Amino acid sequence: PQEDLISFSLKRGMLRMTNFETIDQSETFDFQFVGPEEGQRLMDRDGQRKAREDEEAGEREQKRQEAAQAQQRLEAEVDERRRQERAAEEELERSKQAEAQKQVEVRQEAASRKDDENRRREEHQKKMQETSRKEEEKRREETRRREQERAGAEEARRRDEDRRKAEEAEATGKREAERQREEERRRAEEARRDEESRRQQEAKQEEQRRREEEQRPAEVARSEEESRREQEAKQEEQRTFEEERRKEEDGVREAAVPEGPVPGAREIAGQDELQEVVVYTDRNLDLKLVVKVRRGATVGLLKELLASEAAVTGLGECKPEEFVLLDPFFGTELDEKDVVDPSWDDLDVMMRSRRG
Repeated sequence: PQEDLISFSLKRGMLRMTNFETIDQSETFDFQFVGPEEGQRLMDRDGQRKAREDEEAGEREQKRQEAAQAQQRLEAEVDERRRQERAAEEELERSKQAEAQKQVEVRQEAASRKDDENRRREEHQKKMQETSRKEEEKRREETRRREQERAGAEEARRRDEDRRKAEEAEATGKREAERQREEERRRAEEARRDEESRRQQEAKQEEQRRREEEQRPAEVARSEEESRREQEAKQEEQRTFEEERRKEEDGVREAAVPEGPVPGAREIAGQDELQEVVVYTDRNLDLKLVVKVRRGATVGLLKELLASEAAVTGLGECKPEEFVLLDPFFGTELDEKDVVDPSWDDLDVMMRSRRG
C-alpha cells in the first residue's frame, strides 16, 4: 500500500535519498522507518522540491535557447562583416597588382637602358684590355729574356759552387776517415789498457783471497782464545763481585745489630728479609726493572743488581756506575753508601752517558 511505501526512507550514509531521485549505478542504502505522517510530509516536501527543480530547469532551457538564438545572430553578423572585409581586401589586392605591374614595366625599361649602357662600357673595357694585354705581352717578353740571361749566369755560378763544394766534401771525407781511424786506434789502445788493468786487479784480488785463506785459521784460533779468556775474566770478576757483596752484606748486618735489647729490636732482626724495589726507567712508557735486595743493603749493591738484571732482560750490558738512582722524596742523586730505606717501594733511575 502507498502508506507503507511512504513510511520508510532510504539513506546513503548520513544523507536521505528523496523520493524522486534516480539510481544509475550499484548503490547500498539503509532503510529507516519514519512513519506514515512523517513519510507523507517528506513526500510532499520532495514533490514541492521536484516542482521547483522542474520549473528552474524549464527557465534554464528557455534562457539557453535565447542565448543560442543570440549567438546565431551574432555569428551571422560576424560572417557578414568578414565577407565585406574579404571584398575590400580583394579590391585592395587588385589595386596593388596593378601598381606592381606598372613598377615592373618601369624597372624593365630602366634595366633595358642600363643594359645598353653596360654593353657600351664593356666594349670600351674590351678595347682597353686588348691594348693592356699587348703591352703586358711586350713587358713579359722583355722580362723573360732578362730572366733567361740571369738564369744562365746563376747556372754557371751554381756549377762553380757545386764543384767547389764537391772538392771541400772530398777533403772533409778524407779528414773524417783519418779521424775515425785515429779514434779506432785510440779505442783499441784504451780497451787494451782496460783489459790489462782488469787482469792486474783480478790478480791482486786472487792474491788477497789466497792470503785471507791462509790467515783465516790463525785468526779463528786467536779469536776463540780471546773469547775464552774474556769468558774466564768475566767469571772471575763475577766471583769477586759475589764475594765482595757477601762481605759487604755481612758487615752491614754486624753494624746494624745492637749489643743489647732496645726498642725496635724486632724490626732490626727482620733485616735478613728480602725487600722488592721497583726501579722505573720511564714511567710514561711503564718501563721498569724489579729487583729484590735484603733489608739494609746499600745503594751500590742495588746498582750492581740492576746491572745484572739489565743484562738478563736484554737491555744490554751496563756498568753499575752508569746508573743514577734518585731520592723518591727530594729527587736528588743517592750515594752508593746510602742504605736502601724499607719505605722505598719504587725509584727512578737515569743513565750516565758513556764516554770513549
